This record gives sequence, C-alpha cells and structure tokens, in this order.
Amino acid sequence: MKVLLDNSNEVDSANLLEKQSFRIDDGGKLIALILNKAYQDPYLAVWRELAQNASDVDPNFRVHCPTDIEPWMSIIDDGIGLSKEDVITYAAGIGSSTKDHNNDAVGGMGIGMKVPFTVTDQYTLISRWNGTEYSFSAFKDEDDSAQLVLLSERLLDTSVCNGFEIRVPVESKDFTLVHEKLPQALMFFNPKPECNVPVDWDEFDYSFSGDTWGLEMNKDSGYNKTTAKIIMGNLWYPIDSNQIQESYSDSYSSMLNNELHIHLPIGSIPLPLSREALIYNEKSIQLIRSCIDEIIEIMVQDFQELLDEQPTLYDAIKKYSELKNLMRSIGSDNSEYYYTVDNTIGRVELNTQLMIDCPADKVTTIPRYRWRYKSIIIKDYTEIKTTNNTSIYYNKLKVGLNTNEELTLIIKEGTKKVPSRCLKYMDDNYSNYDLKLWWCTDDTEQELRDWLLDIYGYTDVDLFDDVVPDYKIQRSASVSTRKLAKALILSDRLVWEEYMWWNDCPDVDLNTTRGIWVDVRSRSFDSSKYVHKSEGLYKIHQALLRWEVIPKDTRVYGAPGSHKNLMKDHPNFMHIDEAIELIFKTVDEGTSMLDKAKYNYLSICNELYSKERKLLELDIDIEMSYYNVIKKRIDQYYKLYNKDIFMSFQGCREIQSLVSNKLHYSYYESKEEELTSKFFHRYPLLNLIDTRDSNEMVKHVEEYIKLKEYCNVS
Repeated sequence: MKVLLDNSNEVDSANLLEKQSFRIDDGGKLIALILNKAYQDPYLAVWRELAQNASDVDPNFRVHCPTDIEPWMSIIDDGIGLSKEDVITYAAGIGSSTKDHNNDAVGGMGIGMKVPFTVTDQYTLISRWNGTEYSFSAFKDEDDSAQLVLLSERLLDTSVCNGFEIRVPVESKDFTLVHEKLPQALMFFNPKPECNVPVDWDEFDYSFSGDTWGLEMNKDSGYNKTTAKIIMGNLWYPIDSNQIQESYSDSYSSMLNNELHIHLPIGSIPLPLSREALIYNEKSIQLIRSCIDEIIEIMVQDFQELLDEQPTLYDAIKKYSELKNLMRSIGSDNSEYYYTVDNTIGRVELNTQLMIDCPADKVTTIPRYRWRYKSIIIKDYTEIKTTNNTSIYYNKLKVGLNTNEELTLIIKEGTKKVPSRCLKYMDDNYSNYDLKLWWCTDDTEQELRDWLLDIYGYTDVDLFDDVVPDYKIQRSASVSTRKLAKALILSDRLVWEEYMWWNDCPDVDLNTTRGIWVDVRSRSFDSSKYVHKSEGLYKIHQALLRWEVIPKDTRVYGAPGSHKNLMKDHPNFMHIDEAIELIFKTVDEGTSMLDKAKYNYLSICNELYSKERKLLELDIDIEMSYYNVIKKRIDQYYKLYNKDIFMSFQGCREIQSLVSNKLHYSYYESKEEELTSKFFHRYPLLNLIDTRDSNEMVKHVEEYIKLKEYCNVS
C-alpha cells in the first residue's frame, strides 16, 4: 500500500535559522521495541504477514507446518526473489518496503519481514535470486537488539527459479497451536496454499451472498467463532459491533452477531500498526453502516425468492427456521412466507411445524435417548392423522423441523415386534440418530414414497422389515431367569440416589429382595394418597421399623413407568399406601372396641410416663402417686395384652400423625393433656412453679408434695 510520508522528516525552527532531520541511532532496538507485545495473537500474525508478502509476488505460494523432523513454520514463494543488497535493505531496515508505491498491495510499513521476532529470537531468510541462494540469520543479540547476518551464499542450478522463504523455528509444545492458526489466518486466501500436512480449510455456506459480501448464520466452531469481518485483499479484520450498532438490538447488532463478510478495497478503512483490528472513526463507521444497510435491503427483497429456490418443502422449512428471527430483527415487515409443493398440496405458508395432507395414517418419531432403555411403547411417540372431517387438520400430519440426525423408514401396518427390534437395531447401528417411521399399507406404499420425495427429497426409503432384523433371543434352559426391575433407593439423607437416566439405576432382583415401593416421576410422588414428600415417607418408614410392623431389612424403592408394575405384582413388594392401610386394617380387625380403648389409654400413659417422668418421680413415695399408678397399669397391660398387636397399635398412632390425608380411625385420640391436668389438679400450686430441668425447682416441688401429703397442707 502506498505510504504518503515526507521523507525528510525535517523540523524547522520558528525563526528558520536551523534545520535538523530526525534520526534513528539504534535501529535494532527500535525494531525490538516496536514488535515487543505488538500483537495479541503472535502466531496468527506471523502466518498472516508472511503469507501476504508471498502472495503479492506469487499467488501459488506454499506453506510448511512444523513436524518432529522439520520443526519450523515457513512460507515459500517462487516470485522475483531479492538480491543480497535488497534483503539487507528490507529485512534489516524499518520503514522501507517493496510496496511503498503500490496501492494494490497490503502493507507498506516495512515491518512484515520482522514479525517472526514476536515468537522467536532467531529465524532464517533464504532468497533465490538469479541463480544464487543467499541465506541470512535474523536474531537478537545480548542487548535485545535485532541483527542480520549473511550465513551462506551458493550457486544454484539454472533450472531453479527465483523465490523467497522465511523459516521460523517452533517449540514442540506450540506445534498444535501453529497448525490451528494457519487456516484461521489464511481463510480468505484464494487459492489456498499447498502444505506439507493436511489442513482443515474453512468453507463458508452462505445463506445470503452478493458479489462483495456473504452472510452465514450463527457459527460457533473452534477458532472461527461467530464474528463479522471486513476483508481487504486476502486479510480479514473483526468488526467490533459495539462501535457500529446504535442500540443493543438494532439491525446492525443483529447482522453483526452472525458470520457477515464484507469485502472492501485495500485501504478503505485505516488500520493500526499490528493490523489485527480496524481503526474506528466517523468515516469508517459510516462506511460499514452503509454497507450493512445495502445488504439488509437486498436480503429483504430476496428472502421469498430464496425460499422458492429450495428443492423441497423440508429444505424451505429449514431455511425459514434458520433465518426468520434475523429477518424480523432487521425490520422485515412481511411475516408470512410461502412455498409451493406441487399441484396436490399447492402453496403453503411456512412455519417450523406444518400440518399438511399425507398418505400415511400415522407417523412415529422416537428420540435417540430412548435407545438406552430396555423397553419402549411405540404409541407414546406416534402421531395419528385426525379423522374429524370438521377439523381444519382433517387428513393431515405434521411436518416439522428436526435438528437431530434422523433415520427414516417406511413400516407396514401389522409389523411384529416393532419395539424390541427398534431398540436393538438403533442401539447397534444408529445410537446417535432419532428414528422416524411412516406407517402405510400395501395400497398406500407407493403413494407415500412419492410424497416423501416431494416433501423431503427422499429418493429411496428402506422398508422396516427389509433392514431391521427379527432378533431371536437365545435363552439357556439351565439358567433360571431372574426377575429384575430398575429402581431408585431412598437414602438415610432423605434423598433419592441420583442417576442421569433410569436405565442407569441398579437392577433390583425381585425374587431375593423385599421392600416398600412408591411411584416416582421426576423425583416426586405421583400415586400415593398419604405421602407427597421424601421426608414424610422416610418418617413413616422409620415408624414402621421402630414398631416392628415390617422387618428390619425392609427398604423403600422408587420406580417409574413399566418398572412399577413388576414390583406391584410381586409378593415381596408392597406399595406404601397398601402398607399404611394394611396396618390399620390388621389392628382394626384383630381387636375389640374395648381393647382398642385400653390400648389407647395404655399408649397415652406410656407417652405421659416417658415425657413427664422426672416430674412424676417426685410423687414416688406416695402410695397412690401418679407415678405408681401409671407404672402399674403399664406393667399390667404388657402382661395381659398381645405385645405384637400393641406394637402395631403404637405404630398406627404415630403414622396417623404423619400422613397427609387423615385415616378414619377416630379412637386414636390422645388424652395426654387430660391426664396431665389431673396430676396438676392433685397439686394445684405446681401450676405456679417452673419445673423445666431446674434442680432448685425440683427440690421445691418435692418439698411441696411432702407437705401436702404428710402435713395435710393445702
């Protein structure tokens, strides 16, 4: 690029008596100073600057990436080469450039050949010029000053063409980084250079494009994250949307959030020394905005035409879905877009989901995560064509956008073992694919194939029975089949054990395990009448264990879907509601009303005895004391009544207080307060004394009781 500078660099004194030119006393130090930390991405800068220099003289230049045997990166061209004197002039000098008087070339600042100093302290320059090869070493001395020295000079065969090469040594730890930066730096070079190793060059798939621009929708792939770019020559520069947008959500912001590429003539926008970004001033901002305005105008005009150009309806839906939000954000007033399928279906208004006429009576779409499971219910994933002729969707099925990879098959009505065959076949061959099954009869198969060709562009869809085997499961007669169920286990921390998928849950052998189960979906209870939280379930379980209603090793299991039926039908397992109701039913049927009343009174005495024992013990010396009366009654009831029934009765009373919906057993009413009030009625002055765990108060109460009993003091 032509550089317009006054070469004299003169300073004129105010009285014009003296003139003094600026000078550089130590050019090597200046070069090191300029290049030190000048680039945010040094390896990207080396590839970019050296490749641009080479392409100016030879569009078919070559590149070399570092390998274990040849650990350097280099750019090789077969251009005009440089004489020994020119190498010294341009490689060792700053400000001197072969492009000083060329406005069609990028650069002109005279620093391109020095950029390798940003990644290394030494590199090699090789020039082939008129039959002689000159090798130079550029390096930094002990004072960090850049130096250039001639290493060798040798004659070449006359068949060797002129050219130039710069070799930059690379440490082994940076090999991968250098490889990754190559396609990023040279993504807009055309043609792409040859390389000694394979290079994954980026190819753009523009949704909209013109002679000098292209738009690719949101792209996020490795180094090339969604970034709008200005391209001048072969080099690209990121556009800072904060500098261009007028508001956070205006049309400029919407466009620049995508991979928008705008090609401008070299020199259209000023660049800093590093050329890694753009310089934003009033003129450059206005230029970028005007380019975006022109692009938006073209896009709005051409969007419907772009949809009409799509080969199938499904492709039109994909394109519409891809661009609809952008079109709205840039101010497109038209929210309705159409696509013509054929004479039968006609012109349809586009959306991400469409209901259209279809020869199939139903379609099944099974998501890929289901292949992890051991069973599947086909009807849960099947959409059936409506037969209501008054509905606007009569005889129609949904055509929708699926972002996942999908296997499409035609299946005949009456096909056998569809669930098990799907699971086995997809898990073995297409575990990362969704499965779509279009159902038909012998009479409608060809019509369905023609329809799939028109709508999706499918030229040859396989028949389910032709590709999916009827797997035969071989069972050994000598091995007994275990009955297993997937289940969660309620831990002592009142939470279910965590698993990502139900299929990852442990297998419970129903024949060797026993327990209580609850229907669990999304880690909550759906089917229980009495329990709705893990904490309540845990407390009820502990009560059943404590009162010896269930065996000590009984655990609580949670199971969803079909697995719950395995536990429900097995004699070793009982639903939590059944367990609760069975306990009450057992006690209700095994005792008379009088026994229930006695058990209830005994339970109340037990509670009073355990809670107020310290207070009651103050009355221990009195023959008819409350302590003695209650103790005798408890001992008597334990001797007279069935302990197992009484333990179940105690469990019922506790569970009655825990369940969310109260069971209708009215005889479990606590009379503890009534008994306590009788005790304090015996000693009325105790109502005025605080007896909570205070030794001093207990002493006063004891003295009071003795006074009342022995001295008859009221």
